[in-house]
Amino acid sequence: MALRWTEMECQRKGVEATPSNQRETLGDSLYLLRFPTMSQEEFCIAVVPAGILTESEIIGIFMNMCIGEELK
Repeated sequence: MALRWTEMECQRKGVEATPSNQRETLGDSLYLLRFPTMSQEEFCIAVVPAGILTESEIIGIFMNMCIGEELK
């Protein structure tokens, strides 16, 4: 998972694996992660508590997940 990679990359760089450092480590790759393909439960348990997404991003992803469920 990307979060584990960011933890290891922060360690390699000698910086603390804070959410902001992890987000910086991901850079623009963050926008390539396909969060909406995760289950809502997986997103809530694994991604939201990590703190790398803004509240606005979290809401947008949840809205995408909910709309996607209605279209199935």
